[in-house]
Amino acid sequence: MKLKKILIIGASGSGKSALAKKIALKLDLTYVPTDRFYWKKDWEPERSDRVREKAVDFATQEEWVMDGNFDSDRDIVWQEADCIIWLNYPRLTVLCRVISRNLRWWVTQEEIWSGNRMTLKHAISGIRHAMRSYGKKKRDYPMWLRDYEHVVLFTSSRQARRWVSNL
Repeated sequence: MKLKKILIIGASGSGKSALAKKIALKLDLTYVPTDRFYWKKDWEPERSDRVREKAVDFATQEEWVMDGNFDSDRDIVWQEADCIIWLNYPRLTVLCRVISRNLRWWVTQEEIWSGNRMTLKHAISGIRHAMRSYGKKKRDYPMWLRDYEHVVLFTSSRQARRWVSNL
């Protein structure tokens, strides 16, 4: 099966974007960073109907690698994917990654989504969000994913790297 639409899901901070970029480069597919779907300038959250519109716009294209969960829009995005990759990493791994990433963004003040720059308040909020949503994903994803034929589960970065190198 030729992979043309790959969705990477997992907890915030698990490495979805990094893996999506690697896969897109390796397979010469369009990488679609999706955090910008959810945030407007000045950290204003996007309306859910607009997020859905953006998701539909990209999900119905010919090829892509997306790095978002789309839990509320899985009826569209997950359905369109040829392959769903779940980064089901240990909580400690995710916690370390999200702390490191958010604090790095705060210190460097690099532009992230929609022109926003990380504030300490948003860094802490993002860490809390990652930890709160982690258990929900561990609970819900196995049930939700059983309806999909092509699901790849990684429980470690080593597994993901090995899989990408074999593409």
